[in-house]
Amino acid sequence: MIETIHLQLLLAAFAGWVGRRQARVIAYLIQENRGLKEQLGSSGKRLHLTDDQRRRLAAKGAWDQARS
Repeated sequence: MIETIHLQLLLAAFAGWVGRRQARVIAYLIQENRGLKEQLGSSGKRLHLTDDQRRRLAAKGAWDQARS
């Protein structure tokens, strides 16, 4: 019984650590995207992606759509 409580506490602490880490990564990526958008400017220019970049984005988007 005591061992189960210790395991639950350990798992809860680990889940909290992972959640905080993910929040920091997301916050960084949001700021990075803002900076990149500022560099692009408001001229309405589009990004010119390479075929490899398009494939990676499509693969990431397909994975995300499958989860929904």
